[in-house]
Amino acid sequence: MFPKILFPIMLYPKLKGCCLKIVRVVCAWTLIGAPLSADWPSFLGPTADLHAPAIGTGTPSEIWSAPAGEGFSGPVVANGVIYIYERSNKEEIVRALSAATGKPIWKQSWTAVYEDGFGRGDGPRGTPVCHKGLVIVMGPEGTIRALAADSGKLAWKWENPGGRPPRDAFFGYGFSPAIIGDKLWINPGVEGAGIVALDPLTGAELHKLPNHKAGYSTPIPWDSEGKIHAAFLTREGFVLVDAAKGEVLNRVPFRSRFEASVNAASPVKIGLDKDPGLFLSACYGTGAIALSGSQKGSKTVWKNDSSLSSHFGTPVFHKGHLFGFHGRQEEGAELRCVDATNGKVLWSEAGLGCGWVILCGEELVVVGEDGTLAIAPATPGGFQPRSKSTPFAGPVRAAPAVDRGVLYVRDGKSLKAIGFGPLK
Repeated sequence: MFPKILFPIMLYPKLKGCCLKIVRVVCAWTLIGAPLSADWPSFLGPTADLHAPAIGTGTPSEIWSAPAGEGFSGPVVANGVIYIYERSNKEEIVRALSAATGKPIWKQSWTAVYEDGFGRGDGPRGTPVCHKGLVIVMGPEGTIRALAADSGKLAWKWENPGGRPPRDAFFGYGFSPAIIGDKLWINPGVEGAGIVALDPLTGAELHKLPNHKAGYSTPIPWDSEGKIHAAFLTREGFVLVDAAKGEVLNRVPFRSRFEASVNAASPVKIGLDKDPGLFLSACYGTGAIALSGSQKGSKTVWKNDSSLSSHFGTPVFHKGHLFGFHGRQEEGAELRCVDATNGKVLWSEAGLGCGWVILCGEELVVVGEDGTLAIAPATPGGFQPRSKSTPFAGPVRAAPAVDRGVLYVRDGKSLKAIGFGPLK
């Protein structure tokens, strides 16, 4: 069935301007066979691994652009609506926009309380998560709010029991809430509430695990032996939690001795000799480690600080290889392809700063911190982009989203929707 927005354009084919922009994105969604249930409802996408269906084969072009306030929170998309969390002056704001046109649907706001002590910005860092009719956001000070996805009305609010981020969470809370096992998982890192699970529909506390310091990494689901676990990378290292019971199954120390270091990239699920494993990565002299298995008895397959040490962007895994950014933001970074079985660097590409990589079908969609957008085959044979442009205003630090063949990126000034023509 054609969406209603197409009918006036089908009847009046000479319509131009904004109507033609609508056609481009609607066609990408509905006329070329893209899955209607695609969505990008959370920080790492629907499968928590930065994987998405293939995009179109055309030249990237802007569909629409909308102003964006302060912050590093990435966009999320659900049911044709895009949600963005930002700060403007003394307010924190969640806005709902049409994913097809960028036009506003609703706005909800409240008084902002966070002030960054290092001058790194006072806006939100964590990306929202959409779940069963709610949009859930976590402020940089630790307050969680659940808003009705169709209206923005407040459904529930949870206050950080510490009142503020711990001292060693230097820039406020930077992780994103994650739905794992139908529960909302966070890592406040305060006394008595190191890791917390909430009921995402009511905000009721379900589990509170003490003695886990806060990291900047967002947890991911880990399915093992028919059970769902939550895989965290806290400030001190890897923690695996039974999502049903709220019990710790495994801990692996993983952090730099440097006090100001952070763990920001999320764990990555990898395959190692037919044995499921996890890849952990961080800068500040921490390095990278590939683990075979995740529960107690997991073994280190390889470990170093020269292959793929990620400052903030989470790498992606594809056909035995890891693709991501190596090196600190301030000291220069490289986009790399690494053999996941041994850590061997297969190729490197400098000049993009840090950034993000999303695997779309068999291609890498690379968004560099400097505003670069590159599309290249996800192969170990070298970085050979079929398209490379600079459509964004740097710095680009918020995680991008891909939904129905359209890329959504929040840059230093705006939120942009980029199309790629007919889907593969």
